Amino acid sequence: MTSYGLDTWVWYPNMAEDYSDLETIRAELAEREEIFSKLPHIHSILIPGGDPGDVEADLLFQWSGQVAEILLQYHPQARIWLAPQIMKSELAYDWLETFYTKVSEEPEWLGGIAFAPWERTPLPELRARIPDKYPIRRYEDICHNFQCQYPVRQWDIAFAMTYGRESINPRPIAFKHIGRMGDQWVSRRRLAVCA
Repeated sequence: MTSYGLDTWVWYPNMAEDYSDLETIRAELAEREEIFSKLPHIHSILIPGGDPGDVEADLLFQWSGQVAEILLQYHPQARIWLAPQIMKSELAYDWLETFYTKVSEEPEWLGGIAFAPWERTPLPELRARIPDKYPIRRYEDICHNFQCQYPVRQWDIAFAMTYGRESINPRPIAFKHIGRMGDQWVSRRRLAVCA
């Protein structure tokens, strides 16, 4: 098998209704085991806290630990990364405080934190709240064309109506700009940057 030395990440949101239900947990873990066992290499699993998904922060950590147990059976060097996204404004403060408390416990399975759309904590403050051992990776929303973090600017209406929100959208100049935003303050020692 040829290797290009690239990291293999899997974006795996929590889409079930109730991660406290034992039958749901069994089914969701079985699905993940099937996928993890079939992939030849996984470097990291990224689990968004929201967008999509709607799991309380303490349950997110409990669940992620269970996912990590299965992941490590097949990919011992892999780690789980979490994105502290929360869509419900009225719950944001308590959810985030619980999230930061859980991160401060420094679970072994946690590889780092992804700074994603819908996060309510600015990146410099997030860095201050996360233990130094965990890198932070920027997780930009570059997969959507409109109603998103970085919409296509001055997009022709015919293309917008034809292609829609989630079409192929290579924008090398825009992506370069997005990737370099924030470089003026980013310490590469403390923040893993990706665009």
